[in-house]
Amino acid sequence: MWKNIYDSLLQKLTTPWAEFLQKYSSCGRNVRDKFFSDIYSMSGLWLFLFSVLICCFFYYYLNARFGKYYSKKSYFLTMLINSLLIAIITFVTGKIILNDFICPTTIRILWLSIINFIYGAVLFFIVSVCIKWKSHMGKRTPF
Repeated sequence: MWKNIYDSLLQKLTTPWAEFLQKYSSCGRNVRDKFFSDIYSMSGLWLFLFSVLICCFFYYYLNARFGKYYSKKSYFLTMLINSLLIAIITFVTGKIILNDFICPTTIRILWLSIINFIYGAVLFFIVSVCIKWKSHMGKRTPF
């Protein structure tokens, strides 16, 4: 599932895997396999986990406890923090997993982090639309 979500967009933003495998034949296949088996699934896990947790934190803790965070500014700031956190964790996870390879993988990991940044904002919005109605103070946040 995660391979389909990430791989098509990653190949459009960077070089296709066929070119990468041709250019780096010694370790290219191992890098691609690590992306397919480990990095995509970990990126998806971080994306889903942090989006749900931070969204719940925003609606059920910040808005319920303090009552001053149910503005559009606070909502978009929380969305930005969510997306930045997901992108940074995706980049660090990718670098840790691909640390042993001599192929240049930083650009692919960076683009995957940018993709996860965008997906994080979209998923945060979708989760917030689903859970905001049970919040006492933030039912109208962001609209």
